[in-house]
Amino acid sequence: MPNLAVRPRHAFSTNWLVEAEGAALAVAEIRLSRFRSAGEIVVGVRRYEIRRHGWLRGAYTLLDDGGLMAVAAELHWWSNRVRVQCGHANWELAPRTWFSHAYTLREGEREIGRIRPLYLLSSGLSVELPDAIPLPVQVFLAWIVLERRERSAATAAATAAAAPP
Repeated sequence: MPNLAVRPRHAFSTNWLVEAEGAALAVAEIRLSRFRSAGEIVVGVRRYEIRRHGWLRGAYTLLDDGGLMAVAAELHWWSNRVRVQCGHANWELAPRTWFSHAYTLREGEREIGRIRPLYLLSSGLSVELPDAIPLPVQVFLAWIVLERRERSAATAAATAAAAPP
């Protein structure tokens, strides 16, 4: 299970570089739109479209030349768990604990991978997923965690701003 490191291209960037452990160059890039709910994953010369659909109960899609490669959907609007389908595989992506920033990928009851913060106060991610999962799908799963973290931070900021003094 090789590690991937997902880091912002630079401070305040909407583009993220995906580096393989021990590799000198990035193996992929996540390019987000300014609205953060859409973008693309670039692996070599191939581009994969990524999108979030819906407001309360969101669904995420990974498209390869317009064809559906993977889809992920929140189980409930109040839940942090996401069910992912890629081909015949079905996984669940969920936080390790209630307030955790680390996520686990499960196939049934078995943990098959992890996505967690790169460092304690880092915006980057460490991705540890099996080789059997294609690289674009691994990056898609990392994007889901980034997007959920961003939405959580925005909600917390809005709540704090609305609180009475």
